[in-house]
Amino acid sequence: MTNEDEKEIEQARKKVRQLRFFYRHLATYVVVIVFLHILNWMTSSYYWARWPMIGWGFSVTLHWTQIIAFFPIFDENWEERKVQELLAKKAKKASMSSH
Repeated sequence: MTNEDEKEIEQARKKVRQLRFFYRHLATYVVVIVFLHILNWMTSSYYWARWPMIGWGFSVTLHWTQIIAFFPIFDENWEERKVQELLAKKAKKASMSSH
C-alpha cells in the first residue's frame, strides 16, 4: 500500500467520523426538540419551544454545511489549495513576462 493510498484511507475515515458526529448531533436535536414541544404543549399556552428549535436548528444546519463541504474554504485543505493557486499565478505571470 502506498503512502497516497494510506492518505486516502485516512481521509475517508475522517469523513465517516464527521458524518457519525453529525448524525449524533441531528438525532440529539430531534429527540430534545420533540421533548421540548411535548413539554411546551403540556405546560404553557405560549409557544416557547420554537426558540430553541430555531437556534439549535441553525447550529445543525451549519454543521451539515460543513460536512457536505458547502463552504469548502473552511475545510482543512484550504491552505494547500491557496498555496497552489498562488504558485500557479506566479508561474503564469513569469511565463507572460518571458514572452
